[in-house]
Amino acid sequence: MTSSSGGPVVTEYAKVIEAVKKSVPEMESLVHRGRGWAKIISDSGSTQAVITGIEIKKRARLSQGH
Repeated sequence: MTSSSGGPVVTEYAKVIEAVKKSVPEMESLVHRGRGWAKIISDSGSTQAVITGIEIKKRARLSQGH
């Protein structure tokens, strides 16, 4: 992905997660990641940046170092 390209947006991701859980009962974990673009501006210039995040409280295995 680049700042000039497009990508799909899943607005009802909870329904997708439920469908995956039903279809793949042996699944051990699933990670929902948020992504976006930002323009970072300073006195001397600007740049485009990708912002990616997860909710660490919902990822017990990650917060425990596994």
